[in-house]
Amino acid sequence: MISIIVPVYNVEKYLPKCIESICWQTYTDLEIILVDDGSPDESGRICEEYAAKDKRIKVIHKQNGGLSDARNAGLDIAKGDYIQFVDSDDYIHPKMTEILYRNLTDYQADVSICNFVVQGEEAGPASMDKDSMEQTIECFEGREVMDQLQKKNTVTVIAWNKLYKASLFQNLRYEKGRLHEDEYLIHHLLDRVNVSVYTDAELYYYVQHAGSITGKVNSKRVKDAYEAYLERLAFMKQKEYAYMELCTKKHILYHIFRYYRFLGKTDLELKKQMRESFKMIMEEPGMEAKLPTDLRADYRIFLKSPELFYHSRGMVHFWRSTKKNTKKILRKVLKRK
Repeated sequence: MISIIVPVYNVEKYLPKCIESICWQTYTDLEIILVDDGSPDESGRICEEYAAKDKRIKVIHKQNGGLSDARNAGLDIAKGDYIQFVDSDDYIHPKMTEILYRNLTDYQADVSICNFVVQGEEAGPASMDKDSMEQTIECFEGREVMDQLQKKNTVTVIAWNKLYKASLFQNLRYEKGRLHEDEYLIHHLLDRVNVSVYTDAELYYYVQHAGSITGKVNSKRVKDAYEAYLERLAFMKQKEYAYMELCTKKHILYHIFRYYRFLGKTDLELKKQMRESFKMIMEEPGMEAKLPTDLRADYRIFLKSPELFYHSRGMVHFWRSTKKNTKKILRKVLKRK
């Protein structure tokens, strides 16, 4: 049996399509766990309506605790031999579970992974068309499993494009209250994986809409991702994953470099910590030579002064836009003459 866990919060517009895409799976031995995370809209009622139609559906109603807490509540009661997650504003291909399970058993893997596609709100339900069934399969063993955090970063990190052996989650749960919750847990899971299998078939449909929190930059999102990378770096050092230790250091540098400017006057302590981390990593012997060539100069300026770097970037942008506008004005003047 496969337990499919769906955290539900304030998604009455999208929930029916999500639930139906799960109920219509060609693999039918399912336990469908809908976790109503204190939804203020009609999501809880919709969950109960579908549970009355399909005996495989179980509904949990709980106080709002966030995505991690909802996933954990599902994991705590799951009876399946395998675990799958689906976010309640997304939907899945009718053969997603079947294909993931077949790949997992064929390759004797611990986790089976698929590709995904980003959809607009008005996209129709997935069909069983021939093209979506064509797939290229890759299998990874040993240290190669963890290396995919760098080589196939997004598809490896996210929780909802996978079928896991339930045993992987023994004594492991998502960290409550965190954004980037997948970043905190995935390396702990992969460390328990002997074999992973990946298909490039796009079987999961991620729905991009105005209410989605993904991609919204704020200080908490920046802080949680930064701390997740620090925790991962400590883990890689402890486990002596040399390649992923270096890759994680690069992730930390780039994350600070890119998002430091979004932190305000209330985040002074965090900014101090980030500057210290940036300096510590950059000043390691030979580190600069391992960085992308086009970023080395920028990183050096940032190391001296983040404020100076962003100011200089702003001046360069201003000069380029002014230069472009000046050319337009000159053309108009020359045409008049």
